[in-house]
Amino acid sequence: MQVRLPPSSSSAHAGRVAVRQYLSEVGRTDLTEDVVLVMTELVANAVMHARTEMTLTVELEGEGVRIAVADGSHVLPHWSPSSPTSLCGRGLPLVARLSESWGAEALLDGGKRVWAQVDSASAHTDTAGPDDLVKLWTDEPWPVEPDTRAGIDVDLEIDVQAMLDSRAHTEDLVRDLQLTLLSVGAAADAGTASRDETTLVGLARQVDAANGQFHDARRQMFDQTVAAARRHQQQTTLHLRLQRKDVVRARRWLEALDEADRLTAAGTLLLPPFPEEMTAFRRQYIGAIIARLSTVT
Repeated sequence: MQVRLPPSSSSAHAGRVAVRQYLSEVGRTDLTEDVVLVMTELVANAVMHARTEMTLTVELEGEGVRIAVADGSHVLPHWSPSSPTSLCGRGLPLVARLSESWGAEALLDGGKRVWAQVDSASAHTDTAGPDDLVKLWTDEPWPVEPDTRAGIDVDLEIDVQAMLDSRAHTEDLVRDLQLTLLSVGAAADAGTASRDETTLVGLARQVDAANGQFHDARRQMFDQTVAAARRHQQQTTLHLRLQRKDVVRARRWLEALDEADRLTAAGTLLLPPFPEEMTAFRRQYIGAIIARLSTVT
């Protein structure tokens, strides 16, 4: 079975429908729930991070079922350092736990394929820990041609742990809102969602758009912060290469997170409110980026 899916909130649902029908036709309904869970995680990851069309392939292989999602992004799904209470990053251990084997590979024509093999013997016996996951599910891309566009150099003094904590909390927010889109986005468009669900879908789309626009800057910050953490640095200077239009993107990203702050404080979101010190830190470093870019004519 092979299905082409768009980078939208409807893809996870469409994938689930197709997988259930296929497994019923081939007589492997015993694996349906595990395969659906793994497929949903791989598709959701592609929707959230690759942002390209994808191809979902599900086929019988050996004693089980192989699920593969190919997309147009060269960046591998990633496990990132986070606090013990962080929600983000748990999907990859879930894939490992439900799969007999799994991995990712570069495609010759660009992009990547992420796959997992699920069979009746998998039985949650995976013993991989975070270090094992990092080796494969790294945030680093395969080598690509360097970006030679003229840019603006922005140096940013940050507290390493504060940046990691801010990143983890923000990724929890982004994932929570993406899951809202995947589950009730269509209902909101059809006018059948509740008032709170409609509000969340609106915020999800605002955050998703701002995150996509500011994604390159955020990746530079994250990569350099993780490198500093691995060197056991408490403070570091991030050396960013940004574009003039990033000033608008940074403002939109900050506005989206401030709106999320407001809704979490009101109890509309399931996530706890951002700690005040984290909000202050976020406004400080994004404000510094906006101030620097605003001086460039």
